[in-house]
Amino acid sequence: MFLTAGVLLFVGCPGADPYPGEFLQTFRFSATLAESNCDPVDVPDAGANFEAILSREKEGSRAYLTVNRFARDAGFEGQSVVSAHAAQVPFDTCGASCEAPTLNETMRFTLLSQSQLDALGGKCPTPLADGTVALDGGVAANLDAGTFDAVRACGRLVDEMMPGNNCTCSACKATYLLEGAPL
Repeated sequence: MFLTAGVLLFVGCPGADPYPGEFLQTFRFSATLAESNCDPVDVPDAGANFEAILSREKEGSRAYLTVNRFARDAGFEGQSVVSAHAAQVPFDTCGASCEAPTLNETMRFTLLSQSQLDALGGKCPTPLADGTVALDGGVAANLDAGTFDAVRACGRLVDEMMPGNNCTCSACKATYLLEGAPL
């Protein structure tokens, strides 16, 4: 339920544009469970697929990751993107009297050009501890709007559940390997 509750249920109000800032790319992500100390009831071991729009301000490093029309703040440095978000979400294992359990979710991924992906054997490698990918070879992707040419996003999604008051569950963490391709 974590991944579904986090990435898939952060829904925003419809507006004129489905994303803030300057459009860069829409990615179709696949999240595969890598490890978890959470109750299996709350964690989809089959992972999940979802779409996200990457956009950014023309100046600076402020970026956004929009999932289901909900724009999350994101940092954009070089080829790395990080987006963290927290929300109160009910969990089956926490009990009916549980007040305000919180899901803290962090997505961190590296945007790869075709030559970088080729240098990595054509697939996403296991991310480093910080969720980024070690790059060795290839030419960096052009990440400017209009000429954006990243062909893969590789990284990690981490969901941390923090129980609230009167909860029968414990804090836990689920980590997913994240791979995205442009639509």
